[in-house]
Amino acid sequence: MGSNNIFFGCARGPFDTPTPTLPPGTPTPTPLSPTLHLSMRMAASVDPRYGYYVFAFNRPPQGRVDANPVTVNRDETWTDYIQLGINFGSSTPNFVRNERLIPGDVNSNFQQVEITFNDGSYSGDTVEAYINMIDILDNPPDLYINVITFDSTGYARDALGPGLGTSADSYRVNLELTGVIYLNDTTGDVIMNPAPPTDFNRHSFDIVQVALQILK
Repeated sequence: MGSNNIFFGCARGPFDTPTPTLPPGTPTPTPLSPTLHLSMRMAASVDPRYGYYVFAFNRPPQGRVDANPVTVNRDETWTDYIQLGINFGSSTPNFVRNERLIPGDVNSNFQQVEITFNDGSYSGDTVEAYINMIDILDNPPDLYINVITFDSTGYARDALGPGLGTSADSYRVNLELTGVIYLNDTTGDVIMNPAPPTDFNRHSFDIVQVALQILK
């Protein structure tokens, strides 16, 4: 037995370890909630005046712990989504977040949770969002994401996935993730048929890479 495992004391036996105390008036530290940091990088500068950039989520239905992987990019299958674009009559691009009236139930309707999603930003070729796993996603036991771009009419033009164009795939998020995970998408695969609106720049909506990180 090494010396680090030998203890010396008097015959009165073991003593309780003293509990450290804070000085009176010191505020109790608030534990930080885990936050999912998502970013999508495009082939050219982001331009939400002419389309939409969407992070979509699938959480487990009520009473279950496993979410359903979704391999299509239609909102009928999402439980939540965050969208950057000209939303709800706004004159400038903004973020909005919508979730199901019954979280996890893909048969229920969406409700607008926030007119402006304050934890989103875009600059250059990148769109970012910070999603509080407890306050926003209700601490899901399982989670999938989809990443999709749309033109201004709402027609899907590109999606993260192993196939071309909008052949989307869901990515299962490791909720114990440490470090950053990078997911690459095929470039130059934006769907151009039917033709998009005149001002649509295909490169601004061509997903190159998605990054995920859980901040704790």
